[in-house]
Amino acid sequence: MRRAAWVAVAGVLLWAVIGLARMAADVDEELDGARALASLFERLASASAMPDPDRARRLLAPGPGDGPTRHLQLRVTDASGGTLLVAEPEGQLPAPVQAVLAAVESVFGDTPSFTVAWMQPRPQGEAWQVALTARPQSERAEALIGLGVDTLLLALVVLGMLVAIGWNTGRALAPLARLVAAIGEMGDGEGRHPGVRRLPAMPVAELETIAGALRHLDGELATAQAQRRQLARQLQVLQEEERQRLAQELHDEFGQHLTALRANAAWLQRRLAGQDELAGVAREMAQQCEAIQQDVRGVLARLRPPGTDEAPTLLSVGHMLDALQRAWPRGAADATRLVLDLQLQDAQGQPLDWALAAQRPLSAETAMVLYRISQEALSNVARHAQASTARLTIQARLRAEGRGLGLDWSVQDDGRGIADPAAALQQGSGLAGIKQRLWSLGAELTVHPARPGTLLAAHIEVDLPETVHG
Repeated sequence: MRRAAWVAVAGVLLWAVIGLARMAADVDEELDGARALASLFERLASASAMPDPDRARRLLAPGPGDGPTRHLQLRVTDASGGTLLVAEPEGQLPAPVQAVLAAVESVFGDTPSFTVAWMQPRPQGEAWQVALTARPQSERAEALIGLGVDTLLLALVVLGMLVAIGWNTGRALAPLARLVAAIGEMGDGEGRHPGVRRLPAMPVAELETIAGALRHLDGELATAQAQRRQLARQLQVLQEEERQRLAQELHDEFGQHLTALRANAAWLQRRLAGQDELAGVAREMAQQCEAIQQDVRGVLARLRPPGTDEAPTLLSVGHMLDALQRAWPRGAADATRLVLDLQLQDAQGQPLDWALAAQRPLSAETAMVLYRISQEALSNVARHAQASTARLTIQARLRAEGRGLGLDWSVQDDGRGIADPAAALQQGSGLAGIKQRLWSLGAELTVHPARPGTLLAAHIEVDLPETVHG
């Protein structure tokens, strides 16, 4: 509004300057017209006193120095009606001006003209007829031109004010798009909103108040999300500890009892060597004990995957996933074939020797999340996808200076796919557990139709100690 006011002030000053210049020009024209009229009367008086008609006519003849009169026509005729002198107020008006004047006269009416005539006596000869006629058209033309200049100037001032207001409004509200984008970004329910943090200082106080509130809200959301992630991580740690305790108890209790049962069954087999029926029962008991032991070992492997006792690294995670692949069911006609693809790349995307992965320590939490989400995703494929092939891929890329890792995890199958991923995340399909585990690491699970099948993917950023080098 201040800029618009400056435009208005500039327009008023310009109008005053143009008005003063036009006033000076009008005064000069009025003086010139009065001077021309006075000169004509002086020539008329001198000519009428001359006895020689030819000299009088030459004196009244228009000269190069004659100027137009102002809004008056002077006509001098002799006794026979011959014109001796005609002085017009102006030349022919331009056609557009005449058309506008005609339109104005048709609306507002024509101003009547008048004529003042008298006889100019001569000492010798017949008197001359002098007629002075008012010509309002010239006055109207001047007024029309002045009105046009004023209208044009007013239009320029209004246009300038509109441009200034539009420019200022656009400039002031331009950050509003970023505010709207930031508000939309905060609607995802997450605590990471870089668009909010990058909001600049707003040029309007009201928008700056909104931006400040968004920044504060983003900080509060980030804090709340960090606390929720910490609680989720603690819950996962407690779950893993409980699994470890259950695995230890199963191993200690069931393992000893089953070993004792197998030993007793073997002893009975030997004692009943001559009694085929009873020996068969003892042999079946031994086989059942062996099957139970195998099942317990499978449960122990799921509860306590191999490699969890050592300091986790990328290589140990690879071993854990390799053990998961080896334990994958084979042989059945409808079994799903599992393909494990582990890749290690430098910051430029060039492949590295996987042995270097042993030098990349991971937190126990990250290692267990990678294992559990892979285990859960592959279990879902085996139970529900009716797929012939499932591919588990982990692509690890070193960040610059070796201070971090970017892990791209994915599981893709060629099965029947998921019709409604959003609904599946709300059901007990295991996707919700995968999403929760990834969320605790600050990552997001994405579910894409693969045609055929389904692709689960996530990107996990892992920070490494600065002392670690590849």
